[in-house]
Amino acid sequence: MTLALHQAEAYLALGRAADARARAEASLSGCISGTPGWAAASLVLAQGEVPDAPQDAAQRAHDVLERVPPARLRSTARARLSKLTNALAERGGPAADGLAERLRALPPPIDAHGQALTG
Repeated sequence: MTLALHQAEAYLALGRAADARARAEASLSGCISGTPGWAAASLVLAQGEVPDAPQDAAQRAHDVLERVPPARLRSTARARLSKLTNALAERGGPAADGLAERLRALPPPIDAHGQALTG
């Protein structure tokens, strides 16, 4: 499913949201809910939903934040959440409401030794 995730991200970079969604859904179908791979595929799918379904994209991001404990949220997931939040904010409307605040409220990520990482 990693290949499908990388393909989805490539399609996003090319501006091909529909293709990105299809590949992200393929990746997501092979993931266990709540795992880092599931979070990655869900957030890439959400990025692909921004142009046509911003409310769905925002809800998907909130779902990731509900299912994955902050301490287990990888830096790549945080980066995808940030990118998604920015894309939703650029579109305007209510979809981004609350998501940016939830992102700011996350505790700092921790390293392999349980120590908080600071910017």
